[in-house]
Amino acid sequence: MAAICYPGVMRREEARIRTWQDRPRLSPERQERFFAAAEEATRFFMGEADVQHAEKKIARLLEEDGIPYAVIGALALNEYGYRRVTVDVDVLLTREGLEAFKERHLGLGYVQKFPGSKGLRDTEHGVAVDIVLAGEYPGDGLPKSCYGRHTR
Repeated sequence: MAAICYPGVMRREEARIRTWQDRPRLSPERQERFFAAAEEATRFFMGEADVQHAEKKIARLLEEDGIPYAVIGALALNEYGYRRVTVDVDVLLTREGLEAFKERHLGLGYVQKFPGSKGLRDTEHGVAVDIVLAGEYPGDGLPKSCYGRHTR
């Protein structure tokens, strides 16, 4: 049986190959960042990322100090089955709990993001720890409506 050649088939195939060869490519720097992020995501989903080590550390210290807390944000979502990578630890504390934690741990593995900040940085793991204070509005401290406008 003779091979049948359909006009245009090769041209489409050549065009597909040419398009693939001419595809946009990441710069070497962006490609390196992409693969580093993929490696970090792999560590995260295996439970071995720096952010998870930082979360376990701060939870242990808060427990040892008897400071009530709740882990919130993406790490909490993961506990409920919503798979999401994150790079920081979000913790709910009372104002008194935050002050007690700062008194005991600033300079001993934690620094403030800036003087007077609620936010901390775990210096051992290089991870940001964002604190939300119970009874206060997050962010700028102003109440929000469900439409995203400030209410007073």
